[in-house]
Amino acid sequence: MQKNLLIIEDDTDTLSLMKEIFEMSDCVVHEASDSDEALAILDKDIKLDFILTDYNVPGVPPGTTILSLIKENSSLAPDHIYLISGDADTKEIASSEGVRFLTKPISINDLTDIVE
Repeated sequence: MQKNLLIIEDDTDTLSLMKEIFEMSDCVVHEASDSDEALAILDKDIKLDFILTDYNVPGVPPGTTILSLIKENSSLAPDHIYLISGDADTKEIASSEGVRFLTKPISINDLTDIVE
């Protein structure tokens, strides 16, 4: 069964690689490079199976996080949201928000495990 996912990542090389890996796993990938694009996709009433997001996303208003924007605008369960960061301190944020954490650089196995 084909899965829909949203990747929120401002690094074009990382986004391209993740998109290619997921498409090879027969996923429909929606992509956003900033918070405005992400919110526009979330507003489209697309049934997403997963969201993968970098922690540092351009356009996130001061005093908030991309995770809070996602939770306010998506009905997706937190355990289907993955926070991606190269900063180990961000793992604690993911844990406190109830979302999963992936460390950059991300392995192909980590990504394909998400959709299996």
